[in-house]
Amino acid sequence: MRPKIVVFDECQELFLHKLYGKEAAELAEKVIKKARKCGITLVFVTPSPNAGSIPKELTRNTSHNVAFAVGDYIANDGLLGTGKHKAGITATTLIPGEDVGTEVTVGFNAKPFEVIRCHYVARDPEKGIDEVTPVVERAMGVHDGGPAPAEPSFTPADPLVDILTVLENAPRMRTQDVVRGLSDLNPEAYGDWSFGNLRRVLDESGHGEYKMGGRQHVSRQRIVDAIADRDDDGDDEAEFDAS
Repeated sequence: MRPKIVVFDECQELFLHKLYGKEAAELAEKVIKKARKCGITLVFVTPSPNAGSIPKELTRNTSHNVAFAVGDYIANDGLLGTGKHKAGITATTLIPGEDVGTEVTVGFNAKPFEVIRCHYVARDPEKGIDEVTPVVERAMGVHDGGPAPAEPSFTPADPLVDILTVLENAPRMRTQDVVRGLSDLNPEAYGDWSFGNLRRVLDESGHGEYKMGGRQHVSRQRIVDAIADRDDDGDDEAEFDAS
């Protein structure tokens, strides 16, 4: 059987329908349990994730979860799974209109979660623009046994230095952007980092995050100070050992 991808956009309209909602939920649950055996991928999209708009039995059998910016932990866990917000896997810190195309994902690889930034791939034959075909050809080449993309190599991770690299010249940056930047910089070291990992490093350095405009931020100057303090401590220890 050829693979089939079926997308139910605004699925709350289906499952909350007065006449057919219950039957639709029962059928969807039956299909999703057998879909992978038949090469069928079901995609359910809703701006209002709750037990009614996406039946619980359906989410229990969903292997891949995606959340764009959401307003509270209930919506977050409705999309990503129960307990994810408490575990630091949350899309509640994403800002609508600013984090356009950015989403938190679960189940797409072995990492507990991943923050992904999507990009629009353009195709306009009249203007001679085709960014779609090269992507498809590359993906099919890998699928058919071609060479996989080369993995970047990195020196051992130094979280404070890497955080400073992510910040570049910005005086401050939101914590979710720092976590995403670390993951982009060194996926092997930071690919499974949550906000909790970042907070631990900052707290241990004595220069933690701070809140500005209701959002948690990381200060570049505080990171610079933390690295300087650490280096000073190292010099002091060396002098003590030498004496």
